[in-house]
Amino acid sequence: MRHFYDAESNKKIRGNEYLYHNFLQNRYNQTVSHDGKGRLIVQMSELEERQLLHGAARFDLDVLAVIYDRYSPQIHAYALRLLGDASLAEDCTAETFARFLRALRIGRGPTDHLRAYLYRIAHNWITDSYRRQPPPPLQLEDQLVASGEPDPGRQAEEHQGQERIRLALRSLTPDQRQVLVLRFLEDLSLGGPTKSTTESRAFNTLYTNGILPIAAAGNDGTTALNYPAGYTSVVSVAAIDDSKTVADFSQYNSDVELAAPGVGVLSTIPYVATDLLTVSGVTYDASHIEYAAYGTATGALVDGGLCTTTGAWGGKIVLCQRGDISFYDKVKNVQDSGGAGAVIYNNVDGELLATLGEGYSSTIPAITLTMADGQYLVANKLGSTATLQTSVVWGVSGYEAWDGTSMATPHVSAVAALIWSADPSKTNADIRTAMTSTAEDLGAAGRDVYYGYGLVRAYEAWQALGGGGGGGGGALAVTVTTNKASYINRETVAITVTVKDDAGAPVAGAAVNVALTTANGTKLNYSGTTNTSGVASFSYKVTTNKHGTGTYSLSATATKDGYTAGTGTATFLVTK
Repeated sequence: MRHFYDAESNKKIRGNEYLYHNFLQNRYNQTVSHDGKGRLIVQMSELEERQLLHGAARFDLDVLAVIYDRYSPQIHAYALRLLGDASLAEDCTAETFARFLRALRIGRGPTDHLRAYLYRIAHNWITDSYRRQPPPPLQLEDQLVASGEPDPGRQAEEHQGQERIRLALRSLTPDQRQVLVLRFLEDLSLGGPTKSTTESRAFNTLYTNGILPIAAAGNDGTTALNYPAGYTSVVSVAAIDDSKTVADFSQYNSDVELAAPGVGVLSTIPYVATDLLTVSGVTYDASHIEYAAYGTATGALVDGGLCTTTGAWGGKIVLCQRGDISFYDKVKNVQDSGGAGAVIYNNVDGELLATLGEGYSSTIPAITLTMADGQYLVANKLGSTATLQTSVVWGVSGYEAWDGTSMATPHVSAVAALIWSADPSKTNADIRTAMTSTAEDLGAAGRDVYYGYGLVRAYEAWQALGGGGGGGGGALAVTVTTNKASYINRETVAITVTVKDDAGAPVAGAAVNVALTTANGTKLNYSGTTNTSGVASFSYKVTTNKHGTGTYSLSATATKDGYTAGTGTATFLVTK
């Protein structure tokens, strides 16, 4: 999820939602909310989908344009992944929307679940394409077994894992398999916040067969449940930033189970963008202005101020400061003045991601710079030769910093895969417990709606599984304490057991058993597991008529795979 600035208000808007801001406000008077940080938040709600469907049924061209702009890139990416041919993917996308329009003209268009409807058309077209020209077969092992000379033991483990996945998938119905393909490979939300019985059963079946599904909590910044993350068989993942604070867009509800980095995450994209400004041999990083022309332009660098009017800028590279008028108007003034290229620099700290606005374009290339770079060039480099370069190459692998719970989820998936690879004999429930029991507690103490159990931690989760089962962890040091030295009847004794390794580091995931012997010899037993701080807590309410007065003794034993068991003791006094 990227952010752009509104051409009129200069407020940030989520990247692909720019048109929806204007569309919803102007056509439906739908409120577009602020998040308190200067950003406009537009959500794809059920109400909006009904409005789009209603407009499509009336063959409203503005609405149809919105639908095409929103969904055609997703359909194209889906087709390209399955077909592996850019031309066929373009044909599939075109035919998908052509069939959609034909259905609307005869009154047979969708009445709900618009996105799923379009994917179904695309899926059918792709299926027909495969029937016409079957692709060469590709076995699962061909994709997953490493090249070279893999270790025979590791190869056997990988084969077992692949076989477990195949068996689980075979247990699903064709409809359930298709749901999972669309859900995980295309990020398709079938029904949005509404549960799908077919999907729920599919995930339950997978979980029963030993698979651990992990999914994004959602990016609407509300308490609404998002599926499949909302199913009990799926681990729901929230997004946090580099200060370990939950992202403002991250869903927060009782299903959130773990948190992971999801802001500014370097993410793979199917293109490489080059946006640069070179002046006097120094290159400055820039950003392409959405909907502006791509290309390369060279000319003398001039200062256009705010570029609120045209100027004598023929053949020049024009620096424009952000402010007063829209980005489109600035670029248009440079273009009308014969300028070779426009460079808009920010008027606040940070990167400027700008857009001309849906339906607008330019014939000259246009980029943005940071405020610091723009001000430096105005003060020191006017008159110098500048080269503006902006281009994008599709069909290749690139990287960009993106935000979203979909960026956070792979961190948790990777931790699960990593610790599972250390001991493939563990179950999916073991892996899930290892991650939740060792997560770094963030926000309110214990599990909460924003962070779940907290930030997933690979090393601690691996340790919770026994450090790969190799032993050598040393002896556990166990300390037992109570909140007071003496008590009276009906007071509560708070018992704290702390477990550390022989290096003094807290040990998470250790099993703790506490034996309490009362003054009259009655024995009581408690059990629990240490948290990420190596602590397990228990309580006992004093009842003198049952257990007497005098000295009470505590003995706690901690065990964990890979460590030697440890024991700690303590006493307290009950006076009356």
